[in-house]
Amino acid sequence: MNDANTRQQMSVAAGIMELELRQHKVIASIKPLEDGDSSKTWNFACVVAMGTKSAKVRGLDEEISARLHADGAQVFRRRGVFIVSVAKPRNLWRSSTLADVDYALRLGRVSLKHAGVVPIGLDVMNEAVLIDLAEVVHLGVVGISGSGKTTLLHHILGWIAKHSRPDAVRLVYACLDKPEDLRPFLHVPHMWIEPAHELDHVIRTLYLVEDTMRERQRAGVNRPRLVVCVDEVQDLLSQSDEADELLDAIGRRGRSAGISLILGSQRATMAGLSRAAANLGAVLVGKTRTAADGAYALGHSVKEGGGIKPHQLLGAGDFVLHQSGQSSRLQAPLLRRRDYAELQRCDAPDWIRCDDLPVRAQPERVVGGWNRTAIDEDEVIADFQAGASVNAVMNTYGIGWKRAKQLQAMANDTEVHDDESEDLGGDDSGDDPNAGYPDDPGEE
Repeated sequence: MNDANTRQQMSVAAGIMELELRQHKVIASIKPLEDGDSSKTWNFACVVAMGTKSAKVRGLDEEISARLHADGAQVFRRRGVFIVSVAKPRNLWRSSTLADVDYALRLGRVSLKHAGVVPIGLDVMNEAVLIDLAEVVHLGVVGISGSGKTTLLHHILGWIAKHSRPDAVRLVYACLDKPEDLRPFLHVPHMWIEPAHELDHVIRTLYLVEDTMRERQRAGVNRPRLVVCVDEVQDLLSQSDEADELLDAIGRRGRSAGISLILGSQRATMAGLSRAAANLGAVLVGKTRTAADGAYALGHSVKEGGGIKPHQLLGAGDFVLHQSGQSSRLQAPLLRRRDYAELQRCDAPDWIRCDDLPVRAQPERVVGGWNRTAIDEDEVIADFQAGASVNAVMNTYGIGWKRAKQLQAMANDTEVHDDESEDLGGDDSGDDPNAGYPDDPGEE
């Protein structure tokens, strides 16, 4: 419940917003939400006159923010009603904690069906926002540095560990080159494999998860549930091509084996979350660098807007949950020292050590790039003469567009002009196997 001083401040702000909307020919009644004093924002219900277009109301967030001298304001729909969320002055910000989440669960008499149901934060009405890993299976968490991404991942894994038995749920946690992020889980009995931060250990861990997935599928087993969390995916993909294939395989086939994948990245593009992003059941989006990144993460174009704009979020736990085509704003809890201390339950976890994982034979890389791969040119020419397309030859023999066009010209006994042989993917000497294709429009 809002105190008297807060109610007075919010009432004044509501009157100012009504006047601002009226200047833009939008007739509206704005009332403070009774429980709308969240940790970083004041929230208001906005009822507009019949016939008013939603896009017009949503497009006035910057005008509202400027009139109130606030750091930001967003207009979006919740349960069929417009919600105006205005950033508080920074000196009034407070942190949402696990105690606030527990209170909201008790107040709403929310019963959690199983350990996979995680309250990830509080919405604009200070109600607990739940996510069910058994339903969404795979989850993405995106946000730039300072958005609270790692803390939210720690909260999700910690909640599962504190509300489940080690024989019912097993955890896997990997974060490349950031051992300090893994330290809170070094003594959690639910850990199945030693937390990995070295590239070789991360790849071997993913191979073991994939092997386990295949064994479970052959045996028809999906218990205990295995939750695999990989943070800083964009760094992992930049150093290993195998990681993308492994994450994609787990994302496509993990559901039947009882394996959930949680991916964390500072980049909202497909390159930042790997091909496994296509199988994410829900995405939590923190503050993004640009509007395009936020729109991509929420699954709509920049023009569509979608109501909530991730690049205007306030950071430090301010997130948007996008699930089943719907988006809702929430504040993730801040974990304190005592919250981490509750995870320290054992001195010597019974886990698989990274150094004991089997070593996979790595394919030899061809010096000079993938476009210098040794191939039988006569065989390629024969394929072209038989009617093969350029893309089919590129995929079959692992060569670039320029080289494939040259061999096609040889098959047709014609010359390739400079403008025809220009490589769509850039320099021929690169190591990227996708360099022969146009750039992903979602990439920066």
